[in-house]
Amino acid sequence: MWRLDKKFNVVRRYRLSDGMYNVESICQGDKNDMWIATLGGGVCHLDIRSGKTEFLTTAHGLSNNTVYSILKDKKGNLWITTNQGISRYNPSTQKFRNFGYQDGLKINEFNSDALFLAKDGEMIFGGMGGIVSFYPDSLDERFASGNRENLTITELYVSGLRRYLAEPVYLLDTLFLQKGDDNIQLGFSLLNAYHSDNTKYRYRIKGLYDTWIETDSKNRKISLAHLNPGLYSVELEATNALGDWVNKQRLAVIIPPFLYQTVWFRIFLFITVLLFILSLLFVYFRQVKLRNRQIQHQLKLETLRGQMNPHFIFNSLNSINYFISRNDQLSANRYIADFSKLIRSILENMSGEFIPLRRELDSIEDYLRLEYLRFSDKFEYTLEVDENLDCETFHVFPGMVQPFIENAICMVCGLSRTG
Repeated sequence: MWRLDKKFNVVRRYRLSDGMYNVESICQGDKNDMWIATLGGGVCHLDIRSGKTEFLTTAHGLSNNTVYSILKDKKGNLWITTNQGISRYNPSTQKFRNFGYQDGLKINEFNSDALFLAKDGEMIFGGMGGIVSFYPDSLDERFASGNRENLTITELYVSGLRRYLAEPVYLLDTLFLQKGDDNIQLGFSLLNAYHSDNTKYRYRIKGLYDTWIETDSKNRKISLAHLNPGLYSVELEATNALGDWVNKQRLAVIIPPFLYQTVWFRIFLFITVLLFILSLLFVYFRQVKLRNRQIQHQLKLETLRGQMNPHFIFNSLNSINYFISRNDQLSANRYIADFSKLIRSILENMSGEFIPLRRELDSIEDYLRLEYLRFSDKFEYTLEVDENLDCETFHVFPGMVQPFIENAICMVCGLSRTG
């Protein structure tokens, strides 16, 4: 393509492409750019100052790459006739909107040089089978007439099965599901007389994810799986014929929880587990405390035994020596026999922490017999036990009673613990 500057009589060549595309129409854009219709190459955007070109084709949203003519309206939008309807291109947003039979267009294929722009803004295009005329503003008003009621949620599926409600789902603002309904699908549609297959949809689920997910007319279904109980806000939008997101719909979805899924149940469970752990700790520390107390008692008892046994053994040996010095062999032998029996019972009893009361009484009987021999007739003794007390099952510390009896004998006989 060549450009002639009449003022300076300069000719400049612009190379549009390496392809063999016929130029069908040229439209002046802004001051320094032009829009060129080509057969097979789509629309060529030419920057006059730099000479750079950019081709807009079906890959960018153009209805067909065979372009016949281009007109610009007062808003700067380009109206492009092709072999497959009319395309509107907005240079600011760089978006196409295509019009065809589904939008009420009577012809779908146009001719070269068959275009006219009236002073009042009316556009006229000629094509195979007739003429098309329209005001761009009127199309904006006509195809932008989408509202909330046009976009409707039409179906509800739960776990793959269609669910019918007492009131149709498209009349609901809030959808109350049943407990355990954690896999749902919502079908939707745009109820519009001018709806086309080019309509785009997008949705997002507040409370689940906030990013928009886009889809088309072939996939008009929202699938939500593994939902937790709670409130979800489904926001759905669709484009009108001009590609604007004007059709909007919202639906609140409420899934009630089972008892074990409620916050109060979890709080109750937490408190129960906490109390159980505290109870275990309480029992554990109580047992430790009791064990320590038993150890202290055992140490005291061992101390008492350590204090008692040396005195007792020393006194018993003195008694044996006394009988021997008097040549009382019979008394000495009997004393030694009773003394050995007592020592054996004491050693046996000391092997356990607790012993039956009967064994303790037998040891006391042996001890009193020795002391009676030692002190001759200076005291008399009897052992009496409450008849309601079972001496076989009632347990005591070994040697617990003997120190008290020894002290009593010492007081009766007028002796000290050492002598």
